Amino acid sequence: MCIHDAYGSIFAISGLDLQSHIADAMRADGIPFNFEHSMIAKSMARRIIMSKSDNTTKKYFNVFQNWCKYCESKQFAKLPASPMCIAIYITELLDKGSSYHTISAIVYAVKWVHSINNFTDPTDNSFIKNLLESAKRTA
Repeated sequence: MCIHDAYGSIFAISGLDLQSHIADAMRADGIPFNFEHSMIAKSMARRIIMSKSDNTTKKYFNVFQNWCKYCESKQFAKLPASPMCIAIYITELLDKGSSYHTISAIVYAVKWVHSINNFTDPTDNSFIKNLLESAKRTA
């Protein structure tokens, strides 16, 4: 779900746990997590979300939510995601006739969510890159 500020920009997106990942990163760096830092984490999350246009953020969020539902049905970890699990998901979608547009949206949405949460990009994987190229030719 998207929450908008007075100017219509995306303020926060539920389900991404970005603020808690920022708080965890602060703690891991030895920064004491207090009320002030909690407010900074909230502001940082808002600004990171605003790094993409509202429409791009909405699209990536919706695509990522589909990935999350798939992960729940297969008992896969959604975040951080395994490259092999993503490759399996893409293969199943290609086998069902999904378009290149659909496949690329999945790859970029998963890449974006991992990036904003400071996780390693699971889409930087030869299986996924080759499946994306395959989607251009077969979908």
